Amino acid sequence: MKDTTKGTLIIALSSLFFGSYGVWSRLIGTQIDNFFQVYARSLIILLIIIPLGIVTHSIKKISKKDWKWILTYTLAGSLTVAPIFYAYNKIGIGSATLLFYASFTVISFILGFISFGEKITLGKTTGLAFSLIGLYLIFDLSLRQNFLLAALAAILSGSAAGVEVVFTKKISNKYSALQLNIFTWLVIFVFHLAGSLLIGERQLLPELSIAWLGVFGYAIASLGAFSFVLMGYRYVQPGIGALTGLLEIIFGIIFGTLFFSELLTLQIIMGAVFIFMAVALPNIIELIKAN
Repeated sequence: MKDTTKGTLIIALSSLFFGSYGVWSRLIGTQIDNFFQVYARSLIILLIIIPLGIVTHSIKKISKKDWKWILTYTLAGSLTVAPIFYAYNKIGIGSATLLFYASFTVISFILGFISFGEKITLGKTTGLAFSLIGLYLIFDLSLRQNFLLAALAAILSGSAAGVEVVFTKKISNKYSALQLNIFTWLVIFVFHLAGSLLIGERQLLPELSIAWLGVFGYAIASLGAFSFVLMGYRYVQPGIGALTGLLEIIFGIIFGTLFFSELLTLQIIMGAVFIFMAVALPNIIELIKAN
């Protein structure tokens, strides 16, 4: 399988997990405080992946020259989780996802150009344009003054995610996805534990409830999403990866329809078509060039 196609399929799979984030966030709602739910699910993930990393010998010594990239992507990763959770519960899954991916895509393209010398080709530019048209058609975003903070939170989360994902490409061929995951979630756990204690959030024990189902589901989805996106970015350029990641929008719509009875309109269907075109176009061009 051609590397670009393989990478695209893996990132598409990560988008399936990313697309479920809004569902888990809505299940948690306001029953569990923001920073607490972040460090709780970070702890769940660490309890899974640290023993797994030890058993599979997936953890290796870090080269001194790679620490700057690890610090860059982990610090960026720590800014992605709490802001988007806040945005989901304030302005809704659709609006938050639009702002997240608008900022994520732009940052990925800019960093791909600056840090990796990625060429801004006609195919990628057209794909980006298609994706923005699709986003516009799917979501009619109307920001009110009292939603400004939530909107900025979604933009911060998307921008930080762009930095995180792009800079893992600097070292993803040297270290396992499992090890890179451990670093990310360890930093997220420490920062959000400190934040939760500092602002005096409620410290809860796990129980059988919808909210805690959301916490555990969010943890597993987060683990799957980040693992697959790390593997996928090994094979594709950041710009193509960012466009493929837009499939999260489609999966979010599907989950919303299945679990929350959200209706599909002609405008949403048209937007989905444009996003699929944005994802497919760079790969179609690659196949044409190969032949």
